[in-house]
Amino acid sequence: MNYITYQDYLKWTKSVGLAEESEHYQLIEKSDDKKHDKMFRSILTREEEMAKFLNQFVFLKDEICLRNLMQCHTDFVTGKYRSKQSDILYRLKDKAIYFLVEHQSTVDYNMPKRMLEYITQIVRMESMVEKNSFRSIYPIIVPIVLYTGFRKWNAETNFASNQLQIDSYKEYRMNLKYNLVAIQNYSYEELLEKRSLVASGMIIEKCKTTKELEEQIYKIIEIMTNEEEKEKLEEIIINVVAPNVGEKKAIEMIEEINKKKEVEQMSPVQKMFLELKQKAITEGRAEGRAEGRAEGRAEGRTETVTKAVKNMLKYGEQEEKIIRYTGITKQEMEEIKKEIQNEQSV
Repeated sequence: MNYITYQDYLKWTKSVGLAEESEHYQLIEKSDDKKHDKMFRSILTREEEMAKFLNQFVFLKDEICLRNLMQCHTDFVTGKYRSKQSDILYRLKDKAIYFLVEHQSTVDYNMPKRMLEYITQIVRMESMVEKNSFRSIYPIIVPIVLYTGFRKWNAETNFASNQLQIDSYKEYRMNLKYNLVAIQNYSYEELLEKRSLVASGMIIEKCKTTKELEEQIYKIIEIMTNEEEKEKLEEIIINVVAPNVGEKKAIEMIEEINKKKEVEQMSPVQKMFLELKQKAITEGRAEGRAEGRAEGRAEGRTETVTKAVKNMLKYGEQEEKIIRYTGITKQEMEEIKKEIQNEQSV
């Protein structure tokens, strides 16, 4: 019989999540955690996304302005944590106020100590920069943990909670607290409403089954309006989503993003046509079902498509584009053009 240690078991549980599907339990193997760390690092290195993250998830009294954020290097962090890819550090340009973000996919019970080490290094760095006064003014650091694991975060968020609890010395306990942003505290709907890349990344991490992941990706695609955001989403699908949903499905997702880009680049007339076409198909199907006739759908579609094609020709749209967008044949195009000539001659 083969045996494993408890430490081996803990390492294994960090790489898998337990998800419930119907009456059975299904183990979903998570992708390489480094890829997930890099995903959030890649997102939060964009000043716009960092500003959104702070304003949407961290309870600050003053709204953070994008133009007032400046990203800092994290090379100063102690050697023990230098290899980590998830540390994000920003500073306000006009004040010595820092925002430190640490992404965690597993619970770390030493997080208060780690945050203390990070903060100590930031204070040391700031003190080395400003030596204009006999009295030292230390910077303010806002520590944040972005937690995307399945388990509940049950580690202490205050350094003082892990110190000796002796009443006669309680005034000397260090009140160093970090902000916890956990995906478990938000529903899919709440995250979608935020319309940000970092919220989208949290949605991806929140999914426990492949089916959930596919459904949520298509919802994310629908809310993406910025061109840079779409490109970043494509990158995330390739590097993080594809290992879970498969290459074929990932390609379909990227094609959907490109299709959305193409639609947004259409002229108003083309967009109008697509709306009319979709409406006609829906109405045609309903009519066909109601009457029990397959031609009901075709008839509904033909009438509306013909009307849309005539409008597009009227506005000078190229015939090749009309055929491509409508799906009509060249013969049908010639017939519609004849109809227009007959209408004009009457």
